[in-house]
Amino acid sequence: MEFIELARKRYSVRGFSNQEIAIKDLESLAVAANLTPSACNSQPWKVIIVKRADLVAKVATTAMATGMNAFLQSAQAFVVILEVKVKLMRRIGSMIDSQSFAKQDLGACMYGITLQAASIGLGSCIIGMFDREKIAEALDLDANVSIFGLVALGYPLNQDVPTKLRKSLADTASIK
Repeated sequence: MEFIELARKRYSVRGFSNQEIAIKDLESLAVAANLTPSACNSQPWKVIIVKRADLVAKVATTAMATGMNAFLQSAQAFVVILEVKVKLMRRIGSMIDSQSFAKQDLGACMYGITLQAASIGLGSCIIGMFDREKIAEALDLDANVSIFGLVALGYPLNQDVPTKLRKSLADTASIK
C-alpha cells in the first residue's frame, strides 16, 4: 500500500467491534513506535500497550469522566505513550534544552502507531482528554511520569472509510 493511500485509509474510529486483537498485531505497533525517527535519535518515549480487559476498562474510564468519549467502552486496547527525559549528544545538549524536540518526536511516534494500526486493519483514535493521574494509578506508574498521549484501538464496527473533510491543499501548504 502506498503511503498516501494508507494516510487516506486512517481515520479516527469511534466505534469498535468486540473482536480481540492478536498479540502479534499489538507488537507491530510497538515496532512502529520503535522505528519512529526522532531528533538526534533521542527516542523520548516509552509505549505501554494495555490489553488486559480490567486495565482497558480503567483506562477507558479516565477518558470518559467529562461525559465524552463513551465509545471508548468498546475499545479492545490502548497505547499509552510516555514522554521520557533524554539527554542529547553532549555537543548539542549544551546548546539547547534536550526536550525541545520531544513533543514533535512524540507526535510522530503517535502518528506512526496509528498508521501501522490502519495498515493491519485496526482502527485507532487519538484521545486528548484523559485523567493522567488515574491512568498512572491504574497502570501502577510512578506519579511523576509524563503521559503524553493515549490511542484507543480496536477493529472498526463499520468498515467503510468515511470521506475526510480537509482544508484545501492551497490552504495548508505551498511550494516556493
